[in-house]
Amino acid sequence: NADFVFQEGRLTKFWDDIIDLISLNNLNIFYSSQGFPFSYFIDLGRNVKMSKVRIWQRENRGSSTPYYYTGQNVKTFELWISKDKINWEMVRRATILVPPNPTTALEEARTGHEFIIYDDDPHFTPEFRYLQFKGIESFGMEDQYACLSEITLYGVEEIDF
Repeated sequence: NADFVFQEGRLTKFWDDIIDLISLNNLNIFYSSQGFPFSYFIDLGRNVKMSKVRIWQRENRGSSTPYYYTGQNVKTFELWISKDKINWEMVRRATILVPPNPTTALEEARTGHEFIIYDDDPHFTPEFRYLQFKGIESFGMEDQYACLSEITLYGVEEIDF
């Protein structure tokens, strides 16, 4: 894992079902003294198969102006999966694109950015228990920090296979 999460957030806020809003400030800041890329590993506690993922950017920056598509918000990331924490398979590399229309951009950021895992052939990933979220680059700051508010995985659990 990358270094401990920085002061404004905790890794568990990445999946607590609370989206960061101007009035809430519920975010996770990733930090690595090594800079990009850096990874966090999440034990899902059970085997799953995933078909898509949705992530939310950080909105709050201490003012009424949204922080979307700027600064430390993650722009490009990878998702890796494993059944045993030894053998890893990259299943998705994604980049958040800024819609040209400001209203559409704001709406998309607030509803989350959705990515089908396999764009060319939508189906489930192989079965896995461990997820690695790898931050590749942010929207604007070239430092060791990056942030996101929330991640949601869509798929099936082992009992449904």
